[in-house]
Amino acid sequence: MNQYEVETKTVFFQGRSVTVTNRTPILSAQQREQRRREIESQLYPVVKKYVKTA
Repeated sequence: MNQYEVETKTVFFQGRSVTVTNRTPILSAQQREQRRREIESQLYPVVKKYVKTA
């Protein structure tokens, strides 16, 4: 089972209390680098599609 770093924030918005919980997986340096490369490779085609070439 994966371990996560948990960050919880509660704010008041329009008279209501809203709680947001962010869970970030705890990864080794090698796993973080692999994850970063995977995300970059998937984002490149999207960015390329919307960036105008000069």
